Amino acid sequence: MVTMYIINERIKMKTRFSLTVSIFAVLMLVISACSSPAAVNAPPTTATLADATQAPLVLNDAEMEDLLEQKLEGSPHTLEFIYSQDLTAAEWSETLDRMIGYGAKINAEEKAMLIEWLINRK
Repeated sequence: MVTMYIINERIKMKTRFSLTVSIFAVLMLVISACSSPAAVNAPPTTATLADATQAPLVLNDAEMEDLLEQKLEGSPHTLEFIYSQDLTAAEWSETLDRMIGYGAKINAEEKAMLIEWLINRK
């Protein structure tokens, strides 16, 4: 009789343990499903220097200034700061690639136009 009691208690303990582990696993699954997804960092797209030398669209100075101001929005830089830089096309390309890496919304065509305008506006 005592032996039967011990066997029944062991079965109950195993059942409780299995139930506890199952509840914990389900709880962890629910928590992980409800948490926000991990941010996926896509590598920044960069245009090459060859792209920068092929600017298909030509804007006048006022339009280029507007484009530059639009691209500077949210940036700590001012137009005066940009104008004070005396960079080559390669240096502007590197600089713009770095800014694109920081999140600047500049596509390859805009990059090419900006570089062309910045090096020739003197």
